[in-house]
Amino acid sequence: MKPSSRLSILKAAASATVLLLSAGFAGAHGIWIAERHSDLAVVYGHGSSDEGYDPAKLTSLRLLDERGAQLPVQRMDGNDHVTFAKVDGAAVAVSTLDNGFWSKGADGKWVNKSKDEV
Repeated sequence: MKPSSRLSILKAAASATVLLLSAGFAGAHGIWIAERHSDLAVVYGHGSSDEGYDPAKLTSLRLLDERGAQLPVQRMDGNDHVTFAKVDGAAVAVSTLDNGFWSKGADGKWVNKSKDEV
């Protein structure tokens, strides 16, 4: 199989996974990778918003080459975000942000707790 075919398969699998996982959370926030001052950042937000988050909530960050092999990544935690240096040969970034449950209280304010706790 040609490398370009493998890359296409890897991209299609990653896209399908994202779509399946996000189907139930269409109105929820998401994360994506964006360039920030010559580094890459894991950005958290909703629509065009770019919100801060606790870096400890980013539970995984991996870079994969076009064959799916893991590459080393240098994670840099900021006060309210995570960045990482670009890596030659990286084709896919995979990350998980566990932001927990958010519920709206009787006062109309959102809190980082489950509905049964609010």
